Amino acid sequence: MLQRCIGELSRRERTLPALALDALTQPDDLPDAALALAQLRRLAGSDGLAARQGAALATVRQGLEEAAGLPLLAANPVVLAHHIAVRIPAPCDAATFYAYVLGEQTPVRWLPALRPLHYAAIRADGVPNGSATADCLARVLLVPVGPDDTAEELKHAVLGITKAADYLGVRWTTDPARAAWYAELMTAWYGLDHDAFRPLRVYP
Repeated sequence: MLQRCIGELSRRERTLPALALDALTQPDDLPDAALALAQLRRLAGSDGLAARQGAALATVRQGLEEAAGLPLLAANPVVLAHHIAVRIPAPCDAATFYAYVLGEQTPVRWLPALRPLHYAAIRADGVPNGSATADCLARVLLVPVGPDDTAEELKHAVLGITKAADYLGVRWTTDPARAAWYAELMTAWYGLDHDAFRPLRVYP
């Protein structure tokens, strides 16, 4: 008997949130099967939105990996992203890198501007390493990618990041041997006083 009473009480407690939700629900909030199927038709298929977006993401990611050589946030196979996150390597100044990319007319999003750290986290009595977290956020740029972007738009998304990395000496941070080879090539071509690529730091 006691167990049955507890079960009845538990069921009643579970229904209270449902009743509260029902009171707030409007007719437009209810599932719409027709709209859901229409969205599925947009997403599915070899020429659907998901396939086109996946192809665009792969193209830009490959370009950034091969041309810029900066750390990228790993792709999630179950998420259809609309940006590629690029990390600005230290000791490059993040704000300067961002300004250079904007100067190339590349429409990136700067993570601190999109999701700034809460002020309480960086106060003296805030969370441990709050400033380090803020610096970490400041080193992330989001490169937008769309399913209907043209080849020129996809190329330009890569070019802006690559040129900023080249100007500021952090190109091919993920491939130190290639960065060293490229720096030596620039010196061989233009002499010791050239204004081309110079590594910002000594690669290990």
